[in-house]
Amino acid sequence: MEDIKLTDLKSGERAIVVAINGGMGLKRKAEAQGLRVGVKLTKLTEHFLRGPITIRINNITIAFGYGIAQRIIVKRLSEKEE
Repeated sequence: MEDIKLTDLKSGERAIVVAINGGMGLKRKAEAQGLRVGVKLTKLTEHFLRGPITIRINNITIAFGYGIAQRIIVKRLSEKEE
């Protein structure tokens, strides 16, 4: 599967984080919330017209703004990989 932006995932899809494209501030903020390269996540919701994106990592729900979510690069997980 190809690498895509978090914003391109559909609600309910699972993925693994491959990269976080941004400066040290963004990477620190993401890591502080449990989002780092190699982590599996589930996209829960997205809002119309570039609103916040909600994801779940383990049992933690996190919301990111649309701009930050575009910088998070993921790879969709197939049912076998989950």
